[in-house]
Amino acid sequence: MGYAGLTARGVVVAIVAYFFFRAASTAGSEEIKGTQEAFSFLRQSSGPWLVGLVAFGLICYGAYMFIMAKYRQFDD
Repeated sequence: MGYAGLTARGVVVAIVAYFFFRAASTAGSEEIKGTQEAFSFLRQSSGPWLVGLVAFGLICYGAYMFIMAKYRQFDD
């Protein structure tokens, strides 16, 4: 569950980073986009099945973080 979540998070972060680099190369701040545009990009390029897969991965990531918060122990 953790691997699927981290992979989905990485996909979304990579797409947003691509948007940032593209905006930086054209020196136009109006081209900076966020996660909503990242999901729109996924939907337009690959269809709804990839958006669903990434959404499921992000749900897995959220569950993984809740499990980590509950069971992780820190050394004092």
